[in-house]
Amino acid sequence: MWLLLAVVCLLIGLLIGWGQGRNGQGATNRLKLELAKAWQQGFDAASASAGAKSTTPGFPPPNRPEPQPVSARQGTAQDLHGPANFGTTDAGSPMVSVPFDPVLVTASPTPVWVLPPAAQRPALSPEQRTLRNINITLYVAALMVVAASSLIIGLVFPALVKVLGLGLLTVAFYTGGLLMHAKSSRLRPAAVAFAGTGLALIPITALAYYLLLGKDSGASWFGGSLVGTAAFIFACSRMKSRVLAALSTVFLVSTAWSGGAVLNRGLIWYFIFSMIVASGLTLLAARRPRWLHSIYLESFTAAHRFLVPATVAAALLSFKVLTAAEYLWVFTAAAVYYTVAFFQAGPAERRIHLMAIRLSGTLALSALLSHFEVGNEMAFRVTACFVLAQQLTVLAARRRYMGLAGMDESKLAAETKIVLGVTALLVLAGGERWIAGDQSAWAVADLNWSILALLLTAACATRVLGAKLRWMPLLAALPVVVEPFNGAPGRQGLVLIAAIILAWWAVRRVDPVLRGQVGLAMRALTPITAAALVGWLAAGATFAPSMVGGRDASVGSLVLQAAGVGFILMTILQLLVSASRLSPYRANTSVGQKSVVAFVPEAVMLAVGSLTATAVLGLLIGAGGVFDFNGRTEPEWLLMPWARLMAIVLLIALFVAATIVLGTHWHEREPASNTSRDLDWVDPRGSAAGMARLVAHFIGLLGIAFVLPVLALIEPDWLLIAGASVALVYVGGRISAPGRPQVKGWYAILAQLLFTGSALRLADMWGADAHGRMALAAFTLALAQSFRFWFKNGSLGFGGIGLRREMGWLTQGVLLMLPVSYVAFAGTQVDQAALLVQGLCLSGFSLGWWLRGDSAPHLGLHKMASLGVGLGVLILVVTPVWEPGLRDGGWLPKPLWDSVVATLLCTALATALLKAEASAIGGVGYRGLRAFFVTVFAGTILVLQISGSSSWMLLAYLLGALAFAVFSATTGRAILVSGTVLLTVPAALAAISWWHEALQLRWTEPADSVAGLSTAAAVLFIAGLAGGRFHAPIMSLKGIGSVHQGWCNAHARILHLGALLILGMAGLIGATSFGTWAYTGCILLVVAAFAAGWTEFPVSLRETGMEAALLVAAASAQRGWTVYRDGIDLFWGTQYWVVILALFAGYEFMRRRGARATVLLGASAGLLSLGAIAGWTPGRQLWILLAYTGLLAAGLLLNRRTFVIWGAVGSGLMVLWFLRGYTFLLLFVLAGGLIAVALWRLARMGKRQPPQHTGAPAAPVPEAAALVTPPPPPPGR
Repeated sequence: MWLLLAVVCLLIGLLIGWGQGRNGQGATNRLKLELAKAWQQGFDAASASAGAKSTTPGFPPPNRPEPQPVSARQGTAQDLHGPANFGTTDAGSPMVSVPFDPVLVTASPTPVWVLPPAAQRPALSPEQRTLRNINITLYVAALMVVAASSLIIGLVFPALVKVLGLGLLTVAFYTGGLLMHAKSSRLRPAAVAFAGTGLALIPITALAYYLLLGKDSGASWFGGSLVGTAAFIFACSRMKSRVLAALSTVFLVSTAWSGGAVLNRGLIWYFIFSMIVASGLTLLAARRPRWLHSIYLESFTAAHRFLVPATVAAALLSFKVLTAAEYLWVFTAAAVYYTVAFFQAGPAERRIHLMAIRLSGTLALSALLSHFEVGNEMAFRVTACFVLAQQLTVLAARRRYMGLAGMDESKLAAETKIVLGVTALLVLAGGERWIAGDQSAWAVADLNWSILALLLTAACATRVLGAKLRWMPLLAALPVVVEPFNGAPGRQGLVLIAAIILAWWAVRRVDPVLRGQVGLAMRALTPITAAALVGWLAAGATFAPSMVGGRDASVGSLVLQAAGVGFILMTILQLLVSASRLSPYRANTSVGQKSVVAFVPEAVMLAVGSLTATAVLGLLIGAGGVFDFNGRTEPEWLLMPWARLMAIVLLIALFVAATIVLGTHWHEREPASNTSRDLDWVDPRGSAAGMARLVAHFIGLLGIAFVLPVLALIEPDWLLIAGASVALVYVGGRISAPGRPQVKGWYAILAQLLFTGSALRLADMWGADAHGRMALAAFTLALAQSFRFWFKNGSLGFGGIGLRREMGWLTQGVLLMLPVSYVAFAGTQVDQAALLVQGLCLSGFSLGWWLRGDSAPHLGLHKMASLGVGLGVLILVVTPVWEPGLRDGGWLPKPLWDSVVATLLCTALATALLKAEASAIGGVGYRGLRAFFVTVFAGTILVLQISGSSSWMLLAYLLGALAFAVFSATTGRAILVSGTVLLTVPAALAAISWWHEALQLRWTEPADSVAGLSTAAAVLFIAGLAGGRFHAPIMSLKGIGSVHQGWCNAHARILHLGALLILGMAGLIGATSFGTWAYTGCILLVVAAFAAGWTEFPVSLRETGMEAALLVAAASAQRGWTVYRDGIDLFWGTQYWVVILALFAGYEFMRRRGARATVLLGASAGLLSLGAIAGWTPGRQLWILLAYTGLLAAGLLLNRRTFVIWGAVGSGLMVLWFLRGYTFLLLFVLAGGLIAVALWRLARMGKRQPPQHTGAPAAPVPEAAALVTPPPPPPGR
């Protein structure tokens, strides 16, 4: 289990390292491209200089004008132009011989420099191909030697002899490879193969030692890993092989793991050892790069990217094994490694290393706190402060940090947001409310001081980073909400107020746009601050109760209640005064824009702030609050008698204030001369007066949202009805008054909610049950919305209401969801009358809405309002059949009719819809609805008669089949008739079942299924003939998918094809059974296959179809023989198909279709090879040998090298099977032969090579320059 976990963690580390390596590789590639570009520019300059100096003796040019070069074609790239003096020579300079180029005969002094074509990859020389083949041969030989050495372990030899033999063989190959690599450059491929063989034999030798001589698996593993690590390091340093360097890393991991097994502390030893070695080697590579070879160093340091993250991940997943102290060592080692690697990493990796350093340090601190058994809440708080200290350090040195991490200020702001968010989670986890199990334990707890640290850090981040984090102090104070309320009333409010002040200070400094708005907010905040301070002082000023022992907060609760009452009275007075100043009736009153803007928002903010302060400080804090679990669960002050009167007065004051500002329908508007002011009142977004109207709307809605919930909590119940009635009158006034249609539409939605809610509350007061309330909700909704669209033209003063179409769709959706949810929740207690009322409301509203034409045809829904009519009718048809689920004592306890009547009604409705579709009644727009309701009614018949007679099921299936046929003919889409094919099958089975019911017979398998499917096939075949299947040429499959005009040959072909498929299905069902019906099924299957091959394939593919039918016939013959013989052997059954496929391949070869014949013969050979695995008896082996011989002969006759090799290898393996007891000797002989052949070829290649001529060494070319093909030198003689 732990090994699997380690492997998973290693894979995770590999992915992380691959990502880092990919980033580094991108930087390396860019550097190479820059070097290549610089080398190219130098080469161009040198070529130009050489071309200018290269001259040939000759006569001076004659005194005639030089031909001017023609300008480049339009669209030529800028970088294709050469220098300005290209193609021209001075009068006194000798002539340079230049080949003729038509492009140079141009009219512009700027010629075109055509770049050479891209260099193609050079082909391998014969010597290189020979070396490649030699390498492959040597590697195969080495693999054979390793396999033979593995087999030696199981031989009957003394244990010591076998171990010594493997050891000597390992040393011989390893040392021989190193010597060959050092002595001869021509034998280096063989040397690498020999040394690799020796290295591969090291773990086999260690395993043999453990199995044969050793007793301690850990010691054997550790010793083998040490020897393998040393051997790999020495070999890769000598041979300079990156592959060996990578494998040495694997051996080093094995050494660390096995060392942990020896010390019996595997995980912690492996974790710490891996990261310490990684840190040491990284530091050593930076300080002493000559001590380690570069190839080994690159491979090992690249592996650290994968190993260190994988090690940390494995440590985190091993929490059941490791202790806190061990975690401290692991995370400290990781932090040290990333610190060392940070100074050696490139710019692309420094940011990741910085994040890793911070994360490792934080985890190490957490492990340290856990080791010293610090409490959970204190540990979370200290960790949060540690993270905040890191971020403060980053902000203090942000310029240096951004330079090291390669980021800009926006990325630093994003990182700061993430860090503050994570720290907020730590602060929440450090709250005592989540940790303490008993409420009394945190009732007098201290404040979570890490919240203050988070708040100050957020303020500093806002000060440093500016507008990007202007609201961060306010968000940072949100964790104070989960602090305990009892025992320290008011301190949460103080922390929130401090956060608001800091946010106000930050916004004023960094955002000049919001400076005025936050100033108004601070004015409204002043009374809230005063209330919080009064409540806190009245409660005893217990900011830290643990220091003073805690005090009772009941006095503070009473003070806060009194403060809340005072705030409400002051709000009422200020609202009425401000509304009177903004009234449209006072036309002569001049109100300045500044006073309007300053006074109205302050009044609103003061009202909202007063209510918020009362709610937060009066309801949540102190004894009797909603968090006082030992007492009442409702606010005390709401239970007082004068609170009822205040709630009603506040509601009426809000409505009156809003009405004064907004005006009424009967109000005389101002004179038309004051055009600008009139426009301001019409458009609420126009100016300060428009803002006042918007605030007035908000005030009225605030009264509804606040006062109605308060009235719902107090007695008597009629107070809520009275408040809702007042609100409904106010909303009606807002609808009838002038205003924007969209705003009036939202008020209409609110009026609907108030009307339905009041009706439901009255029904509840009069003792109505849930069934009646559901019916009443549907009735009130349908009534009010029907009233709206019947009087939409302005009668009764309700014209100009917006959102009419949206409200119609919303109403129809709600009326549809009401019966669905009612049936889902009622279960077996459905009231028939309630469901009928809901169906009537749905169908009635939808019918009226459809007749009024208020639906959405412009949306492409084509009068979808009729959807509700159909669904309502469906509810009315099905509801009276609900006999088992009706409740006792309902309005209609007995069903109105039975399932037969409902079935006949559904059949009549579906038939009428099909008639309408066939006659195109209503046009194409209703086609989708007709198809939907035909499906619904047919499905309803199936549901109603699921346990009834099969005759009704037959009726439903036939109705569905007829519907598919009708719609496929009217739409011209032949593919729809496939539904008729599918539904004919259950219809035929239902007819067979009905026949059995009439004759009182029992259903038998597979006779009845085969008979039913055969009947369906016969019906479809007759329908296809009647539809004109053979009256016209066969239509292609592409033509079937296109749109046609009415019924055509495509419909008939689908019916005919469906008949053949169903007949084949019947044959398949019969063939899979036993007895006589198996032979019948095989015959039907063959008939269907040959009929399909002859009729459904075009003439060009008819031969292929008949071949496929022959394959089906062969399978049917095998199935019949299997039933006759009561089973056949799997081996000989497979060989039967070997012969069949071979015969088909021979036929294809005779028809000169080589590609298809090769595939068939290959499949036959594959089945033969699979059968060879089970060929254990001499007879089977002889058959396989003869078959492979035949395959070899076929390959020779047909000139197919693949089958020649396949047959030869198969025959050889069958011969070698008898020599399987001497496999290791055979492997040694084959490996020796391959090595000898490879060395012989290498020696011959060395003799054929010509002697190398010595000369001046060529100038070195940079590695990056090799990536770019240089252009040819300037033309010369």
